[in-house]
Amino acid sequence: MRIYKKIRYFALKHSTKNDALSNLLISIYKCLISEFSQVIISILGTIVLGIMLALQYFDFWFWVVIIIYLLLLSLSAVANKYKNEKVLESRMLNQSLFGISQILSTWSICLQKCAKRIANSKKTKDEVDIILENIDFQTSAFAVCQKLHSNLTKYCSNDDIYVTVYQKYKKENEDYCKMIAYSEDDEPSSFNNEYPIPNYSEELLGKIPYHSYLFSLNATNIAILPNSESINKCFVTHKISEAREGKIQQYIALPIAIAKQGVSFILQVDTRKNDLFGNDKNEIEVFAKTALLPYAHFLHMIYEEVRTILQVEEGILK
Repeated sequence: MRIYKKIRYFALKHSTKNDALSNLLISIYKCLISEFSQVIISILGTIVLGIMLALQYFDFWFWVVIIIYLLLLSLSAVANKYKNEKVLESRMLNQSLFGISQILSTWSICLQKCAKRIANSKKTKDEVDIILENIDFQTSAFAVCQKLHSNLTKYCSNDDIYVTVYQKYKKENEDYCKMIAYSEDDEPSSFNNEYPIPNYSEELLGKIPYHSYLFSLNATNIAILPNSESINKCFVTHKISEAREGKIQQYIALPIAIAKQGVSFILQVDTRKNDLFGNDKNEIEVFAKTALLPYAHFLHMIYEEVRTILQVEEGILK
């Protein structure tokens, strides 16, 4: 597995360049994944080695043929493994985009209804406020949590997947965060609980809830905890949710930053199933970028849309 990752890293690093090596690597890859090429390699290797064995030809060229044959078989296996990974990523991305398409369709209908109601209203501030209540970030966050849970359950063939959204807000000039949406049927005991966000310090890791630490860190990198060891190091479980959180095996967080506001909300996904999202951090990162990131981008779009509506409303309907 380690050798495969090194070969994969080398090939990906150099195949993206527009030079002779890049063209050579791409040509070799296309040749190795060809079923015709694989049949030719197997037949020729078997025939040549069979003839040499029959003639008891065991000199230098016999070992050269063996090395070349084994090398070609190994490279074919590597190419096929990479091809299968790309197929799985494609399936994952298609499933993700299908879910986003359904959410966008629902959201567009909601916007259309609101637009008609506003057009037919007296356009007073109180009346418009009531109409716009259905166009809020929390509504879209709930839709994302539920649709994402549904899609991941189908893709992973496992429903032990928990999706939440945490949002940052100000209260008395201090930063706080709280869960605003979830994927479960029953309301989590920590829903709407307020958690302070202190100024960032490395020493905070493992001493405050991890979502609060990520808000404090204010970085937009995908945060991945691939196993229970890393989770135990970073997590401070909520006492009211300790029974579930204490069994989490993998965790992914996608922080989304807003201009001049920093990280404003976090899409979180976790599971109590070992290796459900991938066998290591790299595999989980690929999973997050293909299966989760489109939903985070959708939430970002809705967040900005709601901000725009509120600013326009405040400016026009004073």
